[in-house]
Amino acid sequence: MSFYLSVGEAHRRITEYLNRFSDAVQSQDGRSLKSLLSVSSPHLLSLADALLIFQDWGRLIKNSQQLNDVLQHHLRALHSFRTGRFIDAYNAFERSANAFLLEFRNWESAWAMEAVYAIAYEIRVLAERVNAII
Repeated sequence: MSFYLSVGEAHRRITEYLNRFSDAVQSQDGRSLKSLLSVSSPHLLSLADALLIFQDWGRLIKNSQQLNDVLQHHLRALHSFRTGRFIDAYNAFERSANAFLLEFRNWESAWAMEAVYAIAYEIRVLAERVNAII
């Protein structure tokens, strides 16, 4: 794990992720959103490491984002996954997925179907991790 990150660098990584998430939703870019909703992807390891360093990440979400519930639970799931707490990761991701699906139902088009498929895949991955430790 990259615990040598500075607090400033961790803050930058989290802010960059939140901006990318917001941009993907605003521009209705389902492919980008799909990659941002993963928990098990190695592409988000640097974000997970940043969450370990910058403990006040919840404040960043409240100040800047639509879909706050989705992000709050998703980052909690990512943090728990990175620290090996797979039951917590599953529970948080399930809350994030439910919040996302509530929003998705209100959108006028199905532009985010790739993200929905990614969420279903991640739930399966997390369930397998939890099942392995029970």
